[in-house]
Amino acid sequence: MRLLAAAIGTEPDDHHGEIIVGELVYSPIACDLDRLGIRACGCGRLFAGLTSGALTTAAVVVDVEMDLDELTAMIRGVLVGGGWNEVDEFARDFAEDAADDGEMFAVGTLVRRWCDEIEAR
Repeated sequence: MRLLAAAIGTEPDDHHGEIIVGELVYSPIACDLDRLGIRACGCGRLFAGLTSGALTTAAVVVDVEMDLDELTAMIRGVLVGGGWNEVDEFARDFAEDAADDGEMFAVGTLVRRWCDEIEAR
């Protein structure tokens, strides 16, 4: 399965905090202001690491030996650790979105995000 993994972006406004380069990432929910195009906080640009929980604005497409159930379990662990309740449906939705995002591009493609859109850099 092709998924997105954390990368270090090359643009001046890229952010990578304490991200572990190469860890799998998913697209967390963006705030309403970012969704409206106001770009108030920039959360619509961020990917979240499944290992570190850290944030980055850049990701790369990788091929991993994992199925959707395993990915769902990883994301569920992140959400439960973050205090979410009743997360099973959310975790599956995030996992399906992450799988869809990776399948859109060839392995090695550097991508960025704006809310629900993923595009090659």
